[in-house]
Parts: sequence; structure tokens; C-alpha cells
Amino acid sequence: MSRNKLILVSLAGMFMLAQSLYAQTRGVPYTLALYDHTGFEYCDGLTVTVGTNGFVTGTHNNWACTGMQTWVDGITSLPVGKFDGKPYVAIGPISLADNYGVTELDNSAATFYLNFATSTWSFYVESSGTGPEFQTNEGYFEFVEPGVTSGSKSLIASKSPQLLVTEPIFNISGYPTGSYEIVIWDSTHTIEYCDFLQLTAFGDLVGGVHNLTTGCGFPANAPTGGNYTYLPSGIEVVNTPSGPMGVTGGRGLLVTDNEGSIDFGVDVTLNWYFDFQSNNWAVYATYGTTPLLLDNWGTFEVFEVDPLTGETAPHPISGTPSYIPLTK
Repeated sequence: MSRNKLILVSLAGMFMLAQSLYAQTRGVPYTLALYDHTGFEYCDGLTVTVGTNGFVTGTHNNWACTGMQTWVDGITSLPVGKFDGKPYVAIGPISLADNYGVTELDNSAATFYLNFATSTWSFYVESSGTGPEFQTNEGYFEFVEPGVTSGSKSLIASKSPQLLVTEPIFNISGYPTGSYEIVIWDSTHTIEYCDFLQLTAFGDLVGGVHNLTTGCGFPANAPTGGNYTYLPSGIEVVNTPSGPMGVTGGRGLLVTDNEGSIDFGVDVTLNWYFDFQSNNWAVYATYGTTPLLLDNWGTFEVFEVDPLTGETAPHPISGTPSYIPLTK
């Protein structure tokens, strides 16, 4: 099959070998060839490695069909309430922040979802900062060697976001619904950070904005998108003299944004995890093919917008931002 489309907007099908990758051969890089529903192969592909700590690191290869490469990084999780109700609508178990959102989508939050059980992929984007992420493309995948290196048309050019309208998926009890804000504190719950997240839930899809203008006075906010999920064993917890850092799992929200690129000029994508059982949060910085770095962590509060009055939830008005740019 000729490789004449770019696969960037959604990853929808990768299980035959993906299951062994996820369950048995962690730490080994695998290259994925991406296809649409008809078997047409895109010019771009993925190379991913699932670590023993639940982190996933890799690259989005040949995204411009001319050899260009950027990184994808994320974690393994179990989607709660999500399902493959239609062919090639892949949600989990791997969520990957794609730095293509920084380089080519005007700092949009771009996420690949890989489903090893069905060998499918899907691609979601949140660019408006006002609503949940939306699906822009999808398909299936195969494991191949060597990597994908040819083609003439990008995936994002092959599918229009307007053609794929995400259907609402039921919300699982225990997660916020409607529009709400997440106010972020430090690990001792004594320092309230000036930034916060303003989100809207659409079933189990979530999106909105990471706000650093209202309270922090920064020039711009970052669109943020993701989904409600469940970490059965948690992300890696790092022990330090001051105590453990990170989150240990449970029902939560996994979202990504590009705040570091927008306001700090750092080519970085952020993976946030909010644990609704413990009200703990952690943010992991992804700088490329190196392992994800735990940037900061703490506690949080959820304030839902009153559906009757439409009153805005309380939010910080000053202070220090939670995101701390790191050096690679």
C-alpha cells in the first residue's frame, strides 16, 4: 500500500503485537505503521516504548512526509466509562501527548490514544480553550520495521475535524460534570498557585484552558484536553527526603497542554494527572525522547459552576505558577 497521507490526527488500531508490548516486553521500542479504515497507509508513524513505570516515550515520525520528527510521551491507563462503541474509535490504554500540537497546531493540546486490544488509534485536539477535546482522525495500526519514511500527504490534512463529531459518552459517578475549575495547591495545601484549570466535561472527554492570565498575569492561556481515566497501579512515585512525589493512582483526569511553550518559551508538553480520590495532582514534563520528568505535585480543589445561576467558580488572583520549567 502506498504511504501518501499523514497520520497525525488520530491513532486507531494497534493490538496484535501491542498486547505483548504492553504486557510482556516493556522497555523495547516498537514502530507502528498507521492506516485509515480502508487500509491506506499514512506517511507518518510512531515509535513507542512502554516503560516498567507506566510511562510511554517515543516519537511521531515523518509527520510532514519529509522526514520531520517530533516526540510523543504519555502514560498507560484504563479508560473508565469509555468504550469502542464504533469501529476505530480508540480510547486507551495509552494516552500520548503529541508535540506536533506545539510545532504545527498553534500550541493546541494534541493527544494520540492507542488501543492495544483492537490495534486502533485515534487523534484528539483541543485548540479553542473553551470546550472538550474533539476527535480529528482515527484508524488502525501494525508493528513494522523499519520505520515509516515515505509518503506525500499528512494525516491532519486528510481529515477535517468538522467531519468527526464526538458523541457524548456517559459520565462515571465520582467525576465533575459540566463546567468547573481545578484550583491547585502545593503538597502541604498551604500555598495556592496562581494558575488553575477551567474545564468542561462532555461525557468522559474534558477540555478547556490552563489559565495563567487571570491570576498570574501571563500573556496567554494554554488549551487543555484529555479524558477521565483510571490508573490501577499509579504513575511512578519518586521518594525524596521531603516525602514521595507524584500520584499513586485511582480515578482521575489525564490532560495535556503546552503552557511551557506558550508562556515560558520551552519546547515542552505537559501531562497532568488529577486523582479525584485523594485530591492529589502531579504534572510531568515531556522534553523529547528522554523519560518523562516529574515537574511538580500537590493537592487541588474542584469548584463546579452553578448550573442555575451560572456563577463563576472561585479562582486564585495572585501568587506563583505551579509549572516550573526544567532543564533537560
